[in-house]
Amino acid sequence: MGQELKKIKIVVASILKPANDVRMCSKLGKSLVDSGNFELHSIGAHIHANASHAITLYFLPACKRISWKRVLQPLRVFKLLWRIKPQLVIVATHELLWVGVLMKILTRCKLVYDVQENYYRNILFTNAFPKLLRYVLALYVRGKEIIVTPWVDHFVLAERCYQQELSFVKPKYITIENKVEAPVHKIYRHHNTDGNIKLLFTGTLAESTGVFYAINLAKKLHACNNAVRLKLVGYCSQPNTCDAINESIKECSFISLTGGYGLVSHEIILDAIEQADFGIIAYPANPSTANKIPTKLYEYIGYALPILLISHAPWVRMCEPYPACIAVDFNNPDVSSILEHMQNKNFYAVAPAHVYWHEECVPFINLIHKLLNQDLKLKMNN
Repeated sequence: MGQELKKIKIVVASILKPANDVRMCSKLGKSLVDSGNFELHSIGAHIHANASHAITLYFLPACKRISWKRVLQPLRVFKLLWRIKPQLVIVATHELLWVGVLMKILTRCKLVYDVQENYYRNILFTNAFPKLLRYVLALYVRGKEIIVTPWVDHFVLAERCYQQELSFVKPKYITIENKVEAPVHKIYRHHNTDGNIKLLFTGTLAESTGVFYAINLAKKLHACNNAVRLKLVGYCSQPNTCDAINESIKECSFISLTGGYGLVSHEIILDAIEQADFGIIAYPANPSTANKIPTKLYEYIGYALPILLISHAPWVRMCEPYPACIAVDFNNPDVSSILEHMQNKNFYAVAPAHVYWHEECVPFINLIHKLLNQDLKLKMNN
């Protein structure tokens, strides 16, 4: 018998995202595991969910968004990377860029930056940080991204708009959109089997994602039709915002919250999507999200969930072929018209397309194989 081929070690790492984050593990990670002789390790925040896809998970200690613990997290990640000694490091946050560069210098590993956010715009145009800190932090993050560019072997962009917004990534970038994994079984929606109209809001719970728009719309719809229910499923990183959400819904028995102060697994979110009648996407107008495609837009369309969608032209156009949405003015919703369309519109007369992960994974796999093959050839030549 021949000697077993030693597996190539790859690490994907973040600070605030779960170690079993869906993009890091179920999408990028699983695609690599299935494509070759790779050993995958994922580093991130703790979450109470089962490990999956034969990926080794490493949980970082919990930390607040603004704290000294968070400042020290990159050091913990570096210690783990030094112990694992990967041939490729994929960092999924700007906070680990210095760590990635240091590992590249010390071990000659390949470094990939998975750009999941335009952090400059996120910091500058949302309330995640105090106003006095925003401009300084935004400039620091953008400066860091530009400075480390020579050491980054390739950039993976989660949004097409980043091709224009992030000039420093050129020419070594590839766009791998955050599309949804196709459902393992056909979704059957039996509307109003319990007499209720089940609305759903998933993902990050924040003012910048429109959670209060969703709550206010549900209240207005419920006032006209008491069968309306709203389920909020997601994590709120800012305790004061979570307090405000709880205060806003405390007298509303028709609104429930799953998550809030704690992380929620993606499996719980997908299960909620399967059970819902309508999803709500209600991002307020903001430069940080104007050009992006929300991950939940892919998820709702991919699971054939009708959407109450803010009247943002690019997102509405994306829904039109199926059709998948009712366009809503969340500042001044026409409640009677919305309810009528909810009851009478023929959603998904055309099956969803162009929203599934399998369309994205092949270019990503080819990129990783190319980077590692180049590395192997270099070692052979030496």
